[in-house]
Amino acid sequence: SYLISSTINDPFVELSVIVLKKFVITFPPDEPRRKRFLAALLNPTGIDCYPQLKSVLPCPYTLVTPALSFTIRKVRISVLDVAIGGEPPDHLTPVETESGTIEGISGTHQSLYDFVRWSVENFSAKKNCLVLWNHGSGIKDPSIWGRKLLLNRDKLFTFNPKTGLLELNRNALSKNIKQIYNENRMSEFTKKLFKQRGIAFNDTAEEYLTNQDLTETLSKISQNLLGGEKFDLICMDACHMGMIEIGSQIKDYAHYMVGSEEVEPGSGYNYIYLLSPFLQTTLSAEQFACHAVNAYEKEYVYDNADYTQSAINLQDYNDLEQSVKTMTQYLTTLISGERGSDFRQMIRSIRTNKNYTTEFCDTDYIDFCHFYKSLTEAINTVRQQESFSSQTIQLLEAIQLLARQTINTIPNYIIENSSGVNLPNAYGLAIYFPRKTLHKSYSKTLFDKATGWSKFVKKYLRGNREHKKNKNKK
Repeated sequence: SYLISSTINDPFVELSVIVLKKFVITFPPDEPRRKRFLAALLNPTGIDCYPQLKSVLPCPYTLVTPALSFTIRKVRISVLDVAIGGEPPDHLTPVETESGTIEGISGTHQSLYDFVRWSVENFSAKKNCLVLWNHGSGIKDPSIWGRKLLLNRDKLFTFNPKTGLLELNRNALSKNIKQIYNENRMSEFTKKLFKQRGIAFNDTAEEYLTNQDLTETLSKISQNLLGGEKFDLICMDACHMGMIEIGSQIKDYAHYMVGSEEVEPGSGYNYIYLLSPFLQTTLSAEQFACHAVNAYEKEYVYDNADYTQSAINLQDYNDLEQSVKTMTQYLTTLISGERGSDFRQMIRSIRTNKNYTTEFCDTDYIDFCHFYKSLTEAINTVRQQESFSSQTIQLLEAIQLLARQTINTIPNYIIENSSGVNLPNAYGLAIYFPRKTLHKSYSKTLFDKATGWSKFVKKYLRGNREHKKNKNKK
């Protein structure tokens, strides 16, 4: 049996919400005892999930839907119970119950904790999946995304009549960001968002979960509610959360993670595709994670040229971090030693060329594997063209070997991946590699503490600035 708890703090409306969906499904279907399906549904964004869920409801089931109170701090839970053998109704007719009340402000660590506590206390299951659905900003600041652009996120996509697919309008997006900034049209709350990173934004109450909040809350949930166990799966149905850094934030509290390297369409998951296998069978956590990617692909492959979704195995994640730590040391040494400026320029030529580096809508995020592959190829080229000392050659060979080893072992971590035709080199995990400045909060991330990645990035960016300054003097 799975407890699939899904929570939202929606940036599209001025309303504080705790619950979007909860599911409890007990399988296999032929089990003699009563089977339950719990779904707490709310539709503040115009996304009508109930028709999707209706088609995958096992019978008998219990359907729970929230009725919003007129205060922004509470969601009242209402229950509709269909008897054994009954059919799902065409429309929801909620009946209030006092026992289901959840209090709290969405976008806080306490509301997430209370949400999961209510779920596990009322609907026990052998396996647990947590879905975080709303806007996500990856490992760094939400910047102006928290309010301005995501009010109409689907307008970021334009229709390409030649392919029949929706595509991200990246040029218009860049111009829109600069215009909003230059015209000083950001609210004070939005300006504050430059100083934090996170997920689950509540514009009304001016609250959201930073990545540190998320990690601390998951730790508390694991210890107090799950008996020290991990979530079987955490799905990030949100933008830019398919990052190697996010994996580090949650690796101790989940076996698997599902997320997107790129911006997600506002409609998110299609729950018919996501949950339909449970009508016939049950799935292991690994199978469910892979299926979530396949369900996402099925929803968007014929409509969206820029979608991404991947399933990440978080077990033995420390080994991946150790590999990046070693690479960080190698690269820092490379651009600091003999002909360091030349090697920095080599890396810059990779980082700034879209043929060699896959950038996403937030251009500070790039595909991890694509960068590694391009790095090995660039080293081959420079070694054929120029001569170096034996010490430098050994370092270049070490970088190539480590990059190849990482690429060969990455399928142990990225167990399922899918991307649109415009992103053929999106392999499933993004990494933070800014073009211009390193955000001051990045050093707080667990990934950077484990790998020291920011040390290389700082050295690289400082060299770029000095090169530009010297060039301007000439």
